[in-house]
Amino acid sequence: MHVERLDIRGYRRLRGGYEFASGLTLVTGPNEAGKSTLHDAVLRSLFGFSPEERRHRRNGSSAKDERMPWAGGPFGMTLRAHGPKGRAVLVKWDFADDLVELQDALTGESLLRERPKQRADFEIGRQLVGMTREEFVQVCCLHQQALDTVRPSDELHQALQRAVESAPAQDIGVQGADDRLKKLLSGLGVQSGHYGELPGGELGRLKAREEALRRELEAARAQRAELDGVAVSLAETQTTRAGLGGSAGLQQAPAYPRELVGREGELRNQLARLDAREGALQAEGDRSTDGALVPPTDNAVAPPAGRWNGRLLGAAFVLAAIGTIGAALVHPALAALLLAAGAAAWAGRPRSGRAMPQPAVADPEQEARLQEARLHDARLHELHELREGPLGELRDLYRQAGLQSDDLAAAAAAFAERARAAQQSEERLRQIDIQIAQGQTVIEQREMDLSDPAELEVQLADVHARREQIELTRDAIRIARETLREAAQATHRRVAPHLNEALQRELPRITRGRYAEGAVDEDLAIKLYAPESGALVSIEQLSRGTRDQVALIQRLEIARLLDPTAGRAPLLLDDPFAHFDSERLRLGVQLIAEVAERRQVILFTEDAEVIERVQEADPACALIELPDPVGQIADASQAGAVIVADALAGT
Repeated sequence: MHVERLDIRGYRRLRGGYEFASGLTLVTGPNEAGKSTLHDAVLRSLFGFSPEERRHRRNGSSAKDERMPWAGGPFGMTLRAHGPKGRAVLVKWDFADDLVELQDALTGESLLRERPKQRADFEIGRQLVGMTREEFVQVCCLHQQALDTVRPSDELHQALQRAVESAPAQDIGVQGADDRLKKLLSGLGVQSGHYGELPGGELGRLKAREEALRRELEAARAQRAELDGVAVSLAETQTTRAGLGGSAGLQQAPAYPRELVGREGELRNQLARLDAREGALQAEGDRSTDGALVPPTDNAVAPPAGRWNGRLLGAAFVLAAIGTIGAALVHPALAALLLAAGAAAWAGRPRSGRAMPQPAVADPEQEARLQEARLHDARLHELHELREGPLGELRDLYRQAGLQSDDLAAAAAAFAERARAAQQSEERLRQIDIQIAQGQTVIEQREMDLSDPAELEVQLADVHARREQIELTRDAIRIARETLREAAQATHRRVAPHLNEALQRELPRITRGRYAEGAVDEDLAIKLYAPESGALVSIEQLSRGTRDQVALIQRLEIARLLDPTAGRAPLLLDDPFAHFDSERLRLGVQLIAEVAERRQVILFTEDAEVIERVQEADPACALIELPDPVGQIADASQAGAVIVADALAGT
């Protein structure tokens, strides 16, 4: 590929058309004539501006803005070139709109039209030159500065590998791939040196989380086992309670004896009070009669004095009625029943409860004592009747409790024993209910605070799987990086012999035999064998001129190595001989002329000696002479004065 013509519509101070030879083109001119600007314009005609150069800086301008036409007007150019396959093409650039169009120079057919996004680069340069902008700048493009050796960029490493293997590929290079893998490791929380976890990284967090989940799971399982023990104990307590007769029956069983016990106590208290009153009356009666009166022996049976016997009167009435009716209707003999009724009525007549002796002589004191005895007996009889009510209710109560009431003492003792048993049963049930309530409370509280082991196991499994996945990725990245290093070393083993051969071939000639051998390491750094010591010496320790000569040899050889895949891209050299002495300048120019026989070389210089040497080495080289900017300013001033004078004369 070579540049044929460049028509600049506006690029800094340049404007106009420039023709280039397919071999060697020499661009000359004094300082500020625009040699470096034309050098930069040729580079832009191939690749345009990068995203970084198009992006505005803090001061509001960009690297692209700094190249806008000084005099205003359109900002662009048109390149006519011959592509890698010899096809003539036109590349039309509109830098103001970041637009480029590739056309067939003969037919005008549009082959490509690009306006990349803000962070995207133009792709046209790769189609024209066969390499990326970075590769071209590293190898084929020398700006006006001290000549340096090629920097070992990942793009250049990959390009050299593709060139040596003659198999084009679209990848990012060893160093770029390794940088991406290191970035991926950093995202995983892995250190790219020893592959351990980074503090605060994802892998470290996952390991800490996994360990915390394991401890929490063990604690939850232990608490769950303890809680299961509480649940088993609660179930046993509930079973014991149910075995005592059922929960409903046990809750009611103590209440029934309590009711009976309370009523039985009340009745016995009533009887005790009545017995106390009876005892008091008995004692009082004994003192008042002083042996003259005999208290009744059966107060519960003997009726009181001066009252009819209701039962005998009722029986007499019934017998009289039956006898009267029977005598009238059935047989007269039944009238004998009337006699029986009369006898019953006689027997039920009012009389004293016991036979009282009649004094022979009426004694008022004795009569008073007798009357008092009668009153005492009436009170005793009343007490006996009062006792019948509580005694009857007490017998009914004992029968209700399932006890025999014939012997009240035995029934009372049995009742008391049953009451004690009921109280003990009630107390036992109360204690069991307390245990059950406590157990249920403990279970409920612990269930609220206890983590679910099943849920923890799921979380632990997820964290463990994620941690294992990261470790697998880490191991895969480690293998990939080792493979990349091996590939880089393999590339060096393939490329180094070519560079070493070029050094051995060109070094003796360009250094006039001072250095004959050198070596290139993996980073493309060059060392030369010092003739004094025979040891390898870094070119950084050599003179500026020697370093420039070695760097020129290296770049020319790398450009040659890239030819199989990139094609013969043009070389843009801006004053590469600034530190060459006269003899080495002659040798360097001869080397450039030999290279120009195989590829296009555009050499920019203002040095008269360089111009003379180039024309001696290649009399057929094309020459572009840029005008002196001082003369252009003077001519412009004179033209302006003439225009003003003409205008004044016309007025």
